[in-house]
Amino acid sequence: MATNVITAAGGENQLTGQLRTYYIRRFIEELNPKLIFNAFGVADTIPAREGRIISWPTMTNIGAGETLAEAGDGTAGSLVTSAVTATLADYGKFFRMSSYFDTATPDPVLDTLVARMARRAARDLDAATRDVLNASTNIQWAGNNVADGNIGAGDVIEKRDIDAIVNGFEEADVEPVTDFLLATGGTGTLPGEPAYIAVAHAHVINDLRKNASSVGFDDVSTYVQGNGILPGEAGKTGRLRWLNAGSAGVFVADAGTADVDVYSVQCFGADAFGVVDLAGRPAQIWAVPAGTASHGNPLGRRGSLGWTAEHAAAILTDSAVQLIHCSSSFGAN
Repeated sequence: MATNVITAAGGENQLTGQLRTYYIRRFIEELNPKLIFNAFGVADTIPAREGRIISWPTMTNIGAGETLAEAGDGTAGSLVTSAVTATLADYGKFFRMSSYFDTATPDPVLDTLVARMARRAARDLDAATRDVLNASTNIQWAGNNVADGNIGAGDVIEKRDIDAIVNGFEEADVEPVTDFLLATGGTGTLPGEPAYIAVAHAHVINDLRKNASSVGFDDVSTYVQGNGILPGEAGKTGRLRWLNAGSAGVFVADAGTADVDVYSVQCFGADAFGVVDLAGRPAQIWAVPAGTASHGNPLGRRGSLGWTAEHAAAILTDSAVQLIHCSSSFGAN
């Protein structure tokens, strides 16, 4: 992911070229490894000065081949191509810094702030993509329920729910995920066997660990040495690999029976959704050093440091995104 360090109009950037490079690298090092959803999306971008509508090309499944008669051509297959679009939205945050911050040499406070901004930016951009996936209507309700309002305290995730998701992907010929965004940038091959991905709240992950034998959950601690681990990976159940979204996972308070919290697990296969290529629409670090007087800073005693990024996401293949709605024994029941 590329970043730029610049100043706002009227300000003078006191960061030297070498120091600027240092903070850019620090931001990148902290952001990419923290991406979960955006590490698996089909990345695309918009060339500069060509608007804010991003488009991802899509097509229907390719039909099966057929036996050809001698000198025959067979019948033409059906192929429909289209495009899914989304509008870029702006994200970001700035923080005030006092005149006592050092902008001439690496400052430990600024270093910490840049790292924390990057980790926060990763969560914010991931949350935007997560919310797009969570709008899917392909829902498997735990406990054989048919709506969130029917979910009770005992309707935690079970093996049959997991099997239903995998079977749904396989029946729809959804390919498993084979590559993802590397922490260092660029695309790498999924470590281990190709698999479908599930992202869940920490409470749901803890239920999988608690009921490991009944749901067939293998914790990452049991992986064979040398097998790679995905960012945030907690374990796997057959062809479904589970990523822990921590407290950023989706749940709706009191949505079930007797005010039971309902959790939503986002499951997806390859080419399921599109995201913005952050290398093509680079995030920016904005530095306004202390000493720049303005109406809002009349004595020039405060500077600021912040980040901005443009982002959008969209589901590209409806059958490649499924949700599990369940309760959790670790939630509010």
